[in-house]
Amino acid sequence: MKAQIKLYVKQFLAFAFLYGAISLVFAFFDIEHLNIGSLVIKSLVIGILFSLVVVSIHISNLIELGVKEMTDKTLSVHQTALISKDISKDALLNILKEDPITASYKIQQKLNSIVLSTGLSISSWGETIEVHWHDVKAGVSQISISSKPRFALTTLDYGKNIKNVNLIKNLAMKTYV
Repeated sequence: MKAQIKLYVKQFLAFAFLYGAISLVFAFFDIEHLNIGSLVIKSLVIGILFSLVVVSIHISNLIELGVKEMTDKTLSVHQTALISKDISKDALLNILKEDPITASYKIQQKLNSIVLSTGLSISSWGETIEVHWHDVKAGVSQISISSKPRFALTTLDYGKNIKNVNLIKNLAMKTYV
Protein backbone atom coordinates (compact mmCIF):
# COMPACT_ATOMS: atom_id res chain seq x y z
CA MET A 1 0.00 0.00 0.00
CA LYS A 2 2.90 2.35 0.74
CA ALA A 3 4.21 2.03 -2.82
CA GLN A 4 0.78 2.80 -4.24
CA ILE A 5 0.42 5.92 -2.09
CA LYS A 6 3.87 7.10 -3.20
CA LEU A 7 2.83 6.69 -6.83
CA TYR A 8 -0.46 8.56 -6.28
CA VAL A 9 1.42 11.41 -4.55
CA LYS A 10 4.09 11.57 -7.25
CA GLN A 11 1.45 11.75 -9.99
CA PHE A 12 -0.59 14.28 -7.99
CA LEU A 13 2.43 16.55 -7.66
CA ALA A 14 3.29 16.21 -11.34
CA PHE A 15 -0.23 16.99 -12.57
CA ALA A 16 -0.87 19.79 -10.07
CA PHE A 17 2.46 21.46 -10.80
CA LEU A 18 2.11 21.09 -14.57
CA TYR A 19 -1.45 22.43 -14.63
CA GLY A 20 -0.51 25.27 -12.26
CA ALA A 21 2.56 26.25 -14.27
CA ILE A 22 0.72 26.25 -17.59
CA SER A 23 -2.22 28.17 -16.11
CA LEU A 24 0.14 30.71 -14.58
CA VAL A 25 1.84 31.32 -17.93
CA PHE A 26 -1.52 31.97 -19.58
CA ALA A 27 -2.70 34.07 -16.63
CA PHE A 28 0.17 36.51 -17.15
CA PHE A 29 -1.40 37.49 -20.48
CA ASP A 30 -4.44 38.65 -18.52
CA ILE A 31 -2.72 39.87 -15.35
CA GLU A 32 -5.70 42.00 -14.28
CA HIS A 33 -7.84 38.89 -13.73
CA LEU A 34 -5.14 36.75 -12.11
CA ASN A 35 -6.48 35.02 -9.00
CA ILE A 36 -3.75 32.99 -7.30
CA GLY A 37 -6.17 31.35 -4.83
CA SER A 38 -8.39 30.09 -7.62
CA LEU A 39 -5.35 28.89 -9.57
CA VAL A 40 -4.04 26.92 -6.58
CA ILE A 41 -7.43 25.30 -5.92
CA LYS A 42 -7.86 24.35 -9.59
CA SER A 43 -4.33 22.90 -9.65
CA LEU A 44 -5.03 20.83 -6.54
CA VAL A 45 -8.33 19.52 -7.92
CA ILE A 46 -6.80 18.67 -11.31
CA GLY A 47 -3.86 16.98 -9.57
CA ILE A 48 -6.15 14.86 -7.39
CA LEU A 49 -8.52 13.87 -10.19
CA PHE A 50 -5.87 13.05 -12.78
CA SER A 51 -3.67 11.13 -10.35
CA LEU A 52 -6.62 9.08 -9.11
CA VAL A 53 -7.64 8.18 -12.66
CA VAL A 54 -4.27 7.38 -14.24
CA VAL A 55 -2.75 5.55 -11.28
CA SER A 56 -5.94 3.53 -10.79
CA ILE A 57 -5.86 2.50 -14.46
CA HIS A 58 -2.16 1.61 -14.12
CA ILE A 59 -2.80 -0.56 -11.04
CA SER A 60 -5.84 -2.18 -12.65
CA ASN A 61 -3.76 -3.15 -15.69
CA LEU A 62 -1.05 -4.61 -13.45
CA ILE A 63 -3.64 -6.70 -11.60
CA GLU A 64 -4.97 -7.97 -14.96
CA LEU A 65 -1.39 -9.00 -15.81
CA GLY A 66 -1.23 -11.11 -12.64
CA VAL A 67 0.73 -8.77 -10.37
CA LYS A 68 -0.32 -9.74 -6.86
CA GLU A 69 1.76 -7.39 -4.73
CA MET A 70 2.13 -3.71 -5.52
CA THR A 71 5.71 -2.75 -4.67
CA ASP A 72 8.02 -0.03 -5.93
CA LYS A 73 9.47 -2.62 -8.33
CA THR A 74 6.16 -3.81 -9.77
CA LEU A 75 4.81 -0.26 -10.08
CA SER A 76 7.99 0.91 -11.82
CA VAL A 77 8.21 1.46 -15.57
CA HIS A 78 11.59 -0.35 -15.65
CA GLN A 79 10.93 -4.09 -15.44
CA THR A 80 13.46 -6.92 -15.25
CA ALA A 81 13.58 -10.71 -15.07
CA LEU A 82 16.31 -13.33 -14.80
CA ILE A 83 15.90 -16.82 -16.28
CA SER A 84 18.07 -19.90 -16.68
CA LYS A 85 17.66 -21.66 -20.00
CA ASP A 86 19.71 -23.70 -22.46
CA ILE A 87 19.07 -21.39 -25.40
CA SER A 88 21.69 -19.62 -27.45
CA LYS A 89 21.54 -16.00 -28.48
CA ASP A 90 21.19 -17.03 -32.15
CA ALA A 91 18.30 -19.39 -31.36
CA LEU A 92 16.41 -16.70 -29.44
CA LEU A 93 17.17 -14.19 -32.19
CA ASN A 94 15.53 -16.50 -34.74
CA ILE A 95 12.51 -16.98 -32.46
CA LEU A 96 12.16 -13.20 -32.06
CA LYS A 97 12.34 -12.67 -35.81
CA GLU A 98 9.64 -15.30 -36.41
CA ASP A 99 7.25 -14.25 -33.64
CA PRO A 100 4.37 -12.14 -35.03
CA ILE A 101 4.68 -9.54 -32.27
CA THR A 102 8.46 -9.12 -31.98
CA ALA A 103 9.04 -9.38 -35.73
CA SER A 104 7.79 -5.80 -36.05
CA TYR A 105 10.34 -4.53 -33.48
CA LYS A 106 13.71 -3.13 -34.47
CA ILE A 107 16.18 -5.84 -33.44
CA GLN A 108 19.92 -5.26 -32.92
CA GLN A 109 22.38 -8.02 -32.15
CA LYS A 110 25.39 -7.20 -29.97
CA LEU A 111 28.22 -9.32 -28.56
CA ASN A 112 26.36 -10.86 -25.58
CA SER A 113 22.96 -9.29 -26.01
CA ILE A 114 19.96 -8.55 -28.18
CA VAL A 115 18.31 -5.12 -28.07
CA LEU A 116 14.75 -4.64 -29.29
CA SER A 117 13.03 -1.30 -29.80
CA THR A 118 9.29 -0.99 -30.09
CA GLY A 119 7.71 1.78 -32.05
CA LEU A 120 5.45 4.62 -31.06
CA SER A 121 1.93 3.51 -30.17
CA ILE A 122 -1.22 5.02 -28.74
CA SER A 123 -0.20 3.90 -25.24
CA SER A 124 3.55 4.50 -25.38
CA TRP A 125 6.45 6.44 -26.83
CA GLY A 126 8.10 3.07 -27.37
CA GLU A 127 10.22 0.78 -25.23
CA THR A 128 13.74 -0.60 -25.25
CA ILE A 129 14.02 -4.28 -24.40
CA GLU A 130 17.46 -5.70 -23.63
CA VAL A 131 18.30 -9.40 -23.37
CA HIS A 132 21.77 -10.22 -21.96
CA TRP A 133 23.53 -13.60 -21.65
CA HIS A 134 25.64 -14.26 -18.53
CA ASP A 135 27.53 -17.24 -17.05
CA VAL A 136 27.06 -20.03 -19.55
CA LYS A 137 27.63 -23.24 -17.55
CA ALA A 138 26.95 -26.76 -18.84
CA GLY A 139 24.85 -25.36 -21.68
CA VAL A 140 22.59 -23.33 -19.38
CA SER A 141 22.70 -19.57 -19.66
CA GLN A 142 21.65 -16.93 -17.16
CA ILE A 143 19.58 -14.55 -19.26
CA SER A 144 18.57 -11.13 -17.95
CA ILE A 145 15.66 -9.37 -19.61
CA SER A 146 14.85 -5.71 -19.05
CA SER A 147 12.29 -3.39 -20.57
CA LYS A 148 12.02 0.35 -20.07
CA PRO A 149 10.41 3.30 -21.84
CA ARG A 150 12.43 5.08 -24.52
CA PHE A 151 11.12 8.40 -23.21
CA ALA A 152 13.01 8.93 -19.94
CA LEU A 153 10.29 11.02 -18.24
CA THR A 154 7.68 8.26 -18.47
CA THR A 155 6.26 7.56 -15.00
CA LEU A 156 3.39 5.19 -15.86
CA ASP A 157 3.35 2.48 -18.51
CA TYR A 158 0.05 0.73 -17.70
CA GLY A 159 1.88 -2.62 -17.56
CA LYS A 160 3.49 -2.38 -21.00
CA ASN A 161 7.02 -3.17 -19.78
CA ILE A 162 5.84 -6.15 -17.70
CA LYS A 163 4.14 -7.44 -20.87
CA ASN A 164 7.39 -7.01 -22.81
CA VAL A 165 9.48 -8.89 -20.22
CA ASN A 166 6.88 -11.68 -19.98
CA LEU A 167 6.73 -11.98 -23.77
CA ILE A 168 10.50 -12.39 -24.12
CA LYS A 169 10.62 -14.73 -21.13
CA ASN A 170 7.84 -16.91 -22.56
CA LEU A 171 9.48 -17.03 -25.99
CA ALA A 172 12.83 -18.00 -24.48
CA MET A 173 11.28 -20.70 -22.26
CA LYS A 174 9.44 -22.44 -25.11
CA THR A 175 10.99 -25.70 -26.25
CA TYR A 176 11.46 -25.91 -29.99
CA VAL A 177 12.21 -29.17 -31.81
